[in-house]
Amino acid sequence: MEPTGWITLAAVIVALGIGVASILHTRSLQTRERKERLLNEIIDWALDSAKPKYALALTSIDYTLSEEDQRSIIQVAQASYTRTLIVRGEYIGKIAPIFTQDLSATVENVRKNLEEHSTLIHDWIKGKSTAESIGAHDNTVGQSANKVIEEATKLKTQDIS
Repeated sequence: MEPTGWITLAAVIVALGIGVASILHTRSLQTRERKERLLNEIIDWALDSAKPKYALALTSIDYTLSEEDQRSIIQVAQASYTRTLIVRGEYIGKIAPIFTQDLSATVENVRKNLEEHSTLIHDWIKGKSTAESIGAHDNTVGQSANKVIEEATKLKTQDIS
């Protein structure tokens, strides 16, 4: 084979090597970005779960209504918001195990607390519970959600370094 043939063959091999390296690097970036997006979804859900649901319900009150009507609005708003978080939590519970057992366990704890919170709200609607007990449990949900945020943030910072 002539020298130009060898040079051409070497150039083709180098080009193939660069192409393969580029594809592998792109896949690595896509995987990292996907994981970061999923962690952001988990953090967003945890931030929403940490918000006091009773206080959020108060923002939807028309104070010209009777106290009983105001209570009904609070109950419906709380129940609806908590149900939304529970449904989102089902999805979050499926993606959390992709990361670590610690993150998965803390997510499951928030989901359990949200279910308990939903039960307390329904008991309150039926007159079997008090707003104070819901407020106290709201703090429990918030504390467990903060642990999810800490765990997910730790994973994000580990990936950066």
